[in-house]
Amino acid sequence: MATIQEEENLIDYSPKSPTKGGLKTMPFIIVNETLEKVASYGLQPNMVIYLMKGYNLEAVTATSILNIWSALSHGLALLGAFVSDSFFGRFRVVAIGSISSLFGMTILWLTTMIPPLRPLPCDQFEINECNKPTPAQFFVLLFSFGIIAVGAGFVRPCSIAFGADQLDNKENPKNKRIMESYFNWYYATIGMSTLVATTLIVYIQDAFGWQIGFGIPAILMLFSVSAFLLGSPLYIKVNASESLFTGFFQVLVAAVRKRNINLHSANCGNYYHHSPDSEIQALTNSFRHTGQQGGLSPVLRMGIGLVLSSAALAISAITEAIRRHIAIDQKDIYPQDGPNIASVDMSAMWFVPQYVLLGLADAFNAIGLVEFLYSELPKSMSSFVVAIFTLGMAVSGFFGSLIVNVLDSVTSYGGEISWLSSNINKGHLDYYYWLLAFFNILNFLYFLLICQYNRPQGPS
Repeated sequence: MATIQEEENLIDYSPKSPTKGGLKTMPFIIVNETLEKVASYGLQPNMVIYLMKGYNLEAVTATSILNIWSALSHGLALLGAFVSDSFFGRFRVVAIGSISSLFGMTILWLTTMIPPLRPLPCDQFEINECNKPTPAQFFVLLFSFGIIAVGAGFVRPCSIAFGADQLDNKENPKNKRIMESYFNWYYATIGMSTLVATTLIVYIQDAFGWQIGFGIPAILMLFSVSAFLLGSPLYIKVNASESLFTGFFQVLVAAVRKRNINLHSANCGNYYHHSPDSEIQALTNSFRHTGQQGGLSPVLRMGIGLVLSSAALAISAITEAIRRHIAIDQKDIYPQDGPNIASVDMSAMWFVPQYVLLGLADAFNAIGLVEFLYSELPKSMSSFVVAIFTLGMAVSGFFGSLIVNVLDSVTSYGGEISWLSSNINKGHLDYYYWLLAFFNILNFLYFLLICQYNRPQGPS
């Protein structure tokens, strides 16, 4: 006889109600995620310029702040996933995160409209002669970044899993194909929203100023929140399960207690526990996912993504070297000390190849990694899957900030001009890109090493 708690767990993952879930919920979820991406990603490309012009910060300082902001946005996904899967459920966490992002973007927008929230502008771009932001001004700026980071940390790990809740039905024989299609379309919309953010929103900021350029993302975030909440009556809202750490601890204890058991395939059914929502996987001596219905395997997709990103960074280094050479040849550009240098006689189409490769790299790597993790963990940890993915991005943000500061200190030692000088014509961003490409190659070699423990095996 099942306990009351066990019956409730079964109800949570029972076949879908005909009146809730399904494709009719996708417009609300996709609109919420798409507008959130357009709003948040639209703030990032020009933010370093806003910090340099609006807050009189050096390029290295501004870049470090933005790297830490990015790291927090991704790192807080662990908190969002834990709160979602263990306490509040995905619907509430996505709603809280969306509202938090809206609040943070509104505060950031206010910094462009209320002059006392920023230091006085510089007549000339000489950092030592410019007014630094006061502690109060700096606090408001960082507070807005922090609130936006909390919102992103709550929305991003839970939104994709919340959408999967609406479609996932183990009784449907086409369920695996539906879920693969969902992941692909989900990331396709993210790619389109990123394209809009880095083109249209950035153009608006350049053409119409910060007030309009930051105001539009805040308004889009308002629409994002409204769309998500409007779909509330149609959603399947899976209840939170017990604390994730409880399950981890149980697995650890069981593994230690049963480490000496001679396991045979005939009686392995009683050896380990699985939740009702998890599929039973065949045991093996190493990691291995068999036939691939989706074409390329998740591991192969990740590998392709790493190769493409390395190529993109190499092309970025070559393009920057060409741009710098052209800029130095224009004698009226090189002597200037500030970022407001004249236009370089070079087409922006030079940057298309590297951005195309970066986009493809992100598509291959992100989708492959999420599918890999989603297939390995139970449905009750769906939010945690994306949190694990974003954890890597958080670590990269902190590591990137460390690289920028160390590289600036080392390359400017003895009065030399830093590779990351505020005047990019005097610096050497091309060397910086080559360094990142080298790190990416090392990462790919590490990936190949790990793949040795994940090779498919034939039937025994």
